[in-house]
Formats: sequence, C-alpha cells, structure tokens
Amino acid sequence: MEKKYTVEQLNNFSRQELVTLFLSQQEQLVKMNENIDSLIEQIRIANQQRFGRHTEKLSEIPGQLSFFNEAEQLSETTDEFAEPDQDDILPQKP
Repeated sequence: MEKKYTVEQLNNFSRQELVTLFLSQQEQLVKMNENIDSLIEQIRIANQQRFGRHTEKLSEIPGQLSFFNEAEQLSETTDEFAEPDQDDILPQKP
C-alpha cells in the first residue's frame, strides 16, 4: 500500500512531484486492471470446467437398461423393421 497524503501535503508538492505521483498511480491502476481481467478470466474458466457441458465417455453402462438407444440397436441388428421396397408394396403387373 502506498502512503496516503493529506490535502496540505499535496498542496505543498511541486508540479514535478505531482506529475511523478500521478504517473506512478496511473501505472498501478493499469497493473491492477490487468490483474482483475486475469482473475475474471480464471473465474470464467473455473466456472466453465465446473458447471459447463461434460461429454460422456461411455455411451452406456454395462448391466444398465438403455431405453433411449433401443430403436437404434434394433435397426442396426435386424432388417425385420427395415422399410419395404416399392416392389414389395405394389404388386407386379403380369
């Protein structure tokens, strides 16, 4: 923490001392803003990792029933439910 100056002390400073003091305060302000921006980014990344979307590595857990992939599994394993061809639906003309 920098030293706090009173109004009387600042009134007694020369112009050059006030300019030097102002420039040092300005540099400190820029550094503090950079630190705040860095902290905000770190918080954003931490929140994204904690509350963001997570991808599942396993599509299903062995031994657990799967209600949502049942139609896909049936269509992949059997042709029983495949769409019929047009020749199967319409009779052929003799």
